[in-house]
Amino acid sequence: MINDYWDYYEPDCSWDSGRLGSLVQTTRQRLSNVGFTTTEAEALWNSGYVVMGPPGFEVVVDRYYGGAISVTDGRTRFPISSLKDQVLEKRNVDGPNIWLKDARSLIEVQEIVSFARSQTESRLVLRGQTSHYRLERELPNPFLFHPEIGETSLIASVWRPMLRTNPSYFGHFVNWSLLEWSSVLTEGFDADYVFRHGVETIRSGGLPMTISDMCDSDDPQIRRYGEFRYRLARGFNDHLLSGLSTLLQHYGLYSPLVDLTDDVDVAIFFATHRFRSLDGKASYEPCGSNRDEAVIYILRYDELEMKPYGRDEVIGALHPLRPERQQCAVALSDAFSVNLPADFLVGVIRLRGNSFENQRYTQEDLFPPIADDNFLRALKDHPFASNRVTDFHRTV
Repeated sequence: MINDYWDYYEPDCSWDSGRLGSLVQTTRQRLSNVGFTTTEAEALWNSGYVVMGPPGFEVVVDRYYGGAISVTDGRTRFPISSLKDQVLEKRNVDGPNIWLKDARSLIEVQEIVSFARSQTESRLVLRGQTSHYRLERELPNPFLFHPEIGETSLIASVWRPMLRTNPSYFGHFVNWSLLEWSSVLTEGFDADYVFRHGVETIRSGGLPMTISDMCDSDDPQIRRYGEFRYRLARGFNDHLLSGLSTLLQHYGLYSPLVDLTDDVDVAIFFATHRFRSLDGKASYEPCGSNRDEAVIYILRYDELEMKPYGRDEVIGALHPLRPERQQCAVALSDAFSVNLPADFLVGVIRLRGNSFENQRYTQEDLFPPIADDNFLRALKDHPFASNRVTDFHRTV
């Protein structure tokens, strides 16, 4: 079992999901029981289809999208009785309603995005990539397979090594511990002052100040620190988790999130700049349309499965700049829905040619240097994160 976040980085990470690992045997057996051949059952399992629910009420979940939910939707969670027709035979199935458009300039990209937004009341978010990646599996989901671009892969960083090593893993994502997050975010405060005037202060009963005492302190610095500790502890396993995971994602650490943006110019930057890393230093190099391989994805924003980045008072103590500069939102995922963001794909802009100069943003705009980014500085002081955080050269 993975008990600590840093286990993800170990070369011998076992990706052992304990009792849930038995789903492979359960899936094969139940598929066999209802008439699937051994070959069909093996192909379904290897492609990510998992049988859940009690006998007689089985639901086949497509683990790339479906989630650990034993309710059918006929698209990512199937009644076992319809699996052969829909997934194996692909009968009476229309593919996704995804449009494809080509753009040969910045203006054309902006016009396509503006038009798409004008045609819907839904919020649309974007993601730029230098290449389109297909989800390669023997039996793709016919409801999400497009005849030209296949099944789009938008798998979060933490699940990629899992799928290569042990695709039978179905455990929860293990975030940093409360103590680790506290140690990093505390750097947004004058720790020496708080310790001297707060923690060492003795109350009338002879006990050191508690967090509650700090929250009630007349000293504004101590009160602010106490409120920070209280909010962090209270929200750690709740509303703060997506924000904290967003920070992991934007600073180059493993996370279960895929970063998106509201800003078309941010998406254009990531579509037309190739990421490079050399001797621990990273950079983005202009590559135009990357020989016509670059894409910008247009996704429907879903309030349940996506989260905006907001400067919560806990996170805002260090004012992380990357997610703010990139006007980010994030798409969630878990081990039962590793490719969930692709379920919300509505359009793809394919970049053509190399007329993508004079962009609004530079690398330094979107990835401010350590001298300006206090959160990056705090990560560089972290004993485990320091050599794994994505750090950039200043643009000369």
